[in-house]
Amino acid sequence: MPGWEDDPVVSPAGAGWQNDPITEAPKEQPSARRPLLPASIGQAGREVGRAAALTARTAANTIAGVPLMAADFGVALRNVGENVVAGRPLLQKTRELPSEMFRRGLNEAGVPEHEGTERVSDFVGQVALGGRLPVPSVRNPAPRVAPPVRTPTRADAVIREGERHGVPVFFDDVTDSAVARRVGVAAEPLGPIGTGSGRARQATAARDAAQRVTQSLLPSTGDDVPELVQKGLQTKLKQFRESASRLYDRVGAELDPAGNMPTPGMQAVIKSELQAQAARGTLAKPDVVALLNKYQQSPGGNFTAMRQMRSDIADDIAEYYTGANAAIGEKGVRALQSMKDALEKDMGAFARQTGDRGYNAWRMADGFYRTNIVPFREAGFRDLVKTAEPEKAWRYLLAHGGLRSRADRMYRSLDENGRGAVRYGMVKDALDNASNPNGSFSPAKFAKFLEDHENTVNTFFKGRELVEIKGFQNLMRHVERAGQFAENPPTGQRLIPYLMGGAAVTGPIAAKAMAGAAVTGLSVRVLFQTATGRNLLLAMGRAKPGSQASERLARRMQAIIVAGDGTGSQEPDRESAQRQ
Repeated sequence: MPGWEDDPVVSPAGAGWQNDPITEAPKEQPSARRPLLPASIGQAGREVGRAAALTARTAANTIAGVPLMAADFGVALRNVGENVVAGRPLLQKTRELPSEMFRRGLNEAGVPEHEGTERVSDFVGQVALGGRLPVPSVRNPAPRVAPPVRTPTRADAVIREGERHGVPVFFDDVTDSAVARRVGVAAEPLGPIGTGSGRARQATAARDAAQRVTQSLLPSTGDDVPELVQKGLQTKLKQFRESASRLYDRVGAELDPAGNMPTPGMQAVIKSELQAQAARGTLAKPDVVALLNKYQQSPGGNFTAMRQMRSDIADDIAEYYTGANAAIGEKGVRALQSMKDALEKDMGAFARQTGDRGYNAWRMADGFYRTNIVPFREAGFRDLVKTAEPEKAWRYLLAHGGLRSRADRMYRSLDENGRGAVRYGMVKDALDNASNPNGSFSPAKFAKFLEDHENTVNTFFKGRELVEIKGFQNLMRHVERAGQFAENPPTGQRLIPYLMGGAAVTGPIAAKAMAGAAVTGLSVRVLFQTATGRNLLLAMGRAKPGSQASERLARRMQAIIVAGDGTGSQEPDRESAQRQ
């Protein structure tokens, strides 16, 4: 309604909750206060009895509400069909509606009906909170108690995220009430008077928002994601090698003047392995023996020469896994690895003997090498840099749901361009996975893809970017009904399982029959799918039952339902308009 954005009663999530008049009624003068106790014990008993009866009626309406609404549709359709055959006016009622029979039965049982604003409280009790709200008493409201300062809720976060991305968030998207969700779905087939048109707009907005988020992460280069990832690995490895070379040059400057480096540990391993091969006689592996002899007979040298020998041994090990040196077998690889480990110990011992300066330079260089370059030599990862199929690098990252160890290794091994490519690739794959062949978009599938690859998302998105992608993922989870609606738009056929004695009438006749549900459909649409109605329902859930705040909210709901306020779209509130 005009001017609602200036009314703090319906102010959505954001600043200003400390003085929220929804849950904190204005103070009255002492003379204006109503008595806290009824005038007599008899009156108190009547009030308590009536409140209990009204609560029981609300519970009964909650259980029967959705089936009765569908049953009314069926009987109304049958009435129309019989009227057409008999030549009577189409909307003449020939059979009593199930809801009327249900209501009459409650009356005959002595259960009182809701009056005035009690009717709105009954509707909220059924829909907004799944029948869990006690019905506030209009005659004797509870004493007012100032509520504590309210902290933002889960619903507030989803609503803010929806405003940020231009995606409408409806009441049944953020409520825990199963009744509310069933009512929202039941009202979808009612055309422009129900919730279907709002769901259609929400589905389009969710798809457009997902496309914008994906586009915002698009790399500046035109290369595909796998190619960018492989180039990122190559660039990072080159940078690591250059840095390691500088560090080892410093070590050589400190240790090479000390002369040739002895290698007693490595020589002992070679001798032991040669003896083991000789003991096998004709079963000895010539290729292994040749490798062992090559390193045993190699000339000695200074520290830099021995560092180069370590690199040669590592190359021989790598060639076995690539197939170029497969003849040495697993035993030969284990022998080479033992040699390499022994040589590294010899290098450490030599560096320690030269003094702290040389030893510290060695520790720094070797630590850098192990942390940054060794991972590129490990099986399953080293080929990603050289492969002619860049797609392998992307599959490596996403395999097994994106293992945390793989995500961490890939993150450390990529330059910033490669990391950006992974961020874009993750969201692009989520978008592709959520885009159905019929052109519809599934927010649930989008969110699930990111959830299934949570390790990769948490590793590659940092700080504000991580908060933003998690917030959007949460928004998609809450509006997933929009995707279900878009993929399978509701029709009158969905009501058939509920019909009680109804006739399958379609076309203009069905449209006239459903006109009887216009008030109910419009009420759900206005309360669920406009910012005003949604915030009133959420506020009612926070208000204390029986308080003046809940009474005032009930009257506001009744007013906007009667006025048919709202168009089904999300009007921005004043706070969000200022933020934008």
